[in-house]
Amino acid sequence: MVETQNNNKITSSILNMARLIYTSILLFASLCIALPQVSQAGDGQPQGATGVSQISDGQVQAPTTAPVKQISDGQVQAPTTAPVKQISDGQIQAPTTAPVKQISDGQIQAPTTAPVKQISDGQIQAPTTAPVKQISDGQIQAPTTAPVKQISDGQVQTPTTAPVKQISDGQIQAPTTAPVKQISDGQIQAPTTAPVKQISDGQIQAPTTAPVKQISDGQIQAPTTAPVKQISDGQIQAPTTAPVKQISDGQIQAPTTAPVKQISDGQIQAPTTAPVKQISDGQIQAPTTAPVKQISDGQVQAPTTAPVSQITDGQVQAQTSAPAPATFTGAAAPVAWNQEVLVAAVGAAAGFALL
Repeated sequence: MVETQNNNKITSSILNMARLIYTSILLFASLCIALPQVSQAGDGQPQGATGVSQISDGQVQAPTTAPVKQISDGQVQAPTTAPVKQISDGQIQAPTTAPVKQISDGQIQAPTTAPVKQISDGQIQAPTTAPVKQISDGQIQAPTTAPVKQISDGQVQTPTTAPVKQISDGQIQAPTTAPVKQISDGQIQAPTTAPVKQISDGQIQAPTTAPVKQISDGQIQAPTTAPVKQISDGQIQAPTTAPVKQISDGQIQAPTTAPVKQISDGQIQAPTTAPVKQISDGQIQAPTTAPVKQISDGQVQAPTTAPVSQITDGQVQAQTSAPAPATFTGAAAPVAWNQEVLVAAVGAAAGFALL
C-alpha cells in the first residue's frame, strides 16, 4: 500500500515537471517569434536613418543652394548671387556692384564711386575729391588744402606751418621747438631733455637711465634689468628669467618651461606637455591626446577619437563613432529554422506531458 502511494507521488512529480518544462518552452518560443528583426546599416545608425556625412560645423547643415566656402561667421550662409570672399564682419554680405576687398568695418559696404582701400574707420567713406590714404580716425575726412597723410587722431587736422608727421594723439598738435616724431600719447608733448621715440603710453615720458623703446602699456616704464621689447600689456613688465616676446595678453607673463609663441588668449598660458601653437580661443588649452590644430572656436577642444581639423564654428566638436561594420544579412534564415526546432520541441514536450 505504501509502495503504491510512493509510486503515485513519483508519477505526479514527473507530470508536474513536464508541465513546467512545457510552459517554459512555450513562453520562450513566443518571445522569440515576437522579437523584431532589426538589421543595422553600415553607417552605425539604425536602418532607415539618414546618414550625416562630412559636416564639421558643430550644427546641423541647413540645405542651401549655394555652396558655403571659407566662411567663419558663426551663422548659416544665406544664398547670395554674389560670391563672398575673405569677409569676416559677422554679417551677411549684401550684394554690391563694386567689389569689396579687405574691409573689416563690421558694416555693410555701401556702393561708392571712389574705390575704398585699406579703411578701418567703422563708418561709410564719404566721397571726396582728394584721395584718402591710410586713415583710421573714425570720422569722415574733411577736405583740406594741405595733404593729410598717416594721421589717426580722430580730429580734423588744422593747418600748421610746421609739418605734422605720424601723429595719433587725438589732440591738435601744438607748436613746439623740439621736433615731435612718432608720438601717440594723447597729450601735448612736453619738452624733455631725453629724446622720446616710438612711445604710445598716454603719459609724459619720465626720465629713465635705461632707454625705452616700442612700449604702449599706458604706464610709466619702470627700470628693469632685462630689456623690454614689443610689449602692450597695460601693466609694468615684471622681471622674468625667460624672455617675453610678442605677447599681448594684458597680463604679466608667468614663467613657463615650454616656450610661449604667438598666443593672444588674454590668460596666462598654463604648462602643457603638448606644445600649443596658433591657438586663439581665449581659454587655457586643456591637455589632449589628439593634437589640436587651427582651432578658433572660443571653447576648449573636447577629446575625440576622430581628429578635428579646420573647425571655426564656436561650438565644441561632438564625439562621433567610427562607421560600424555591416551585419550579416543572412541572419533571418537561421532565426526561422530555430523557430521550427522550438515548435518541434514543444510538440515533444506536450506528448511527454500527456503520457
